[in-house]
Amino acid sequence: HIVVPYFQKLRTDRNLPNQRCILYIDCWSVHKSTEFLDWIRGTFPWIYVQFCPGGCTSIFQPCDALPQRVLKTAIKHACHADVVNEALQLLKTRGDGEVVLLDRTVGTLRDRTPHWLIKAHDAINKQSLIKKV
Repeated sequence: HIVVPYFQKLRTDRNLPNQRCILYIDCWSVHKSTEFLDWIRGTFPWIYVQFCPGGCTSIFQPCDALPQRVLKTAIKHACHADVVNEALQLLKTRGDGEVVLLDRTVGTLRDRTPHWLIKAHDAINKQSLIKKV
């Protein structure tokens, strides 16, 4: 829904209807699966799949190294802050030696996720960060 229309637009805009394209992706097991590779070859024979060698993401995929790292770190920090706040509140209301169990239900995580994503958006929505890539 993203890569193929992008490639097709480039081919059209540059009047290169027979141009082959390279899809450069991480070497995740799903990407390297026979099912995925057969599907790409059968559906889009003009797309060649190449894999980023393991451990080389920061070299070959700079967006994974900077904006996505910042995004993931912001989500982790927001999540961690929620966990710490919840734990502190529970510790205030519990007696000594009483077990503290954090709420990990789907509903609670669902309700907290928008806040985490907003924090992540705020962290990466900076022109200076994007210019580094």
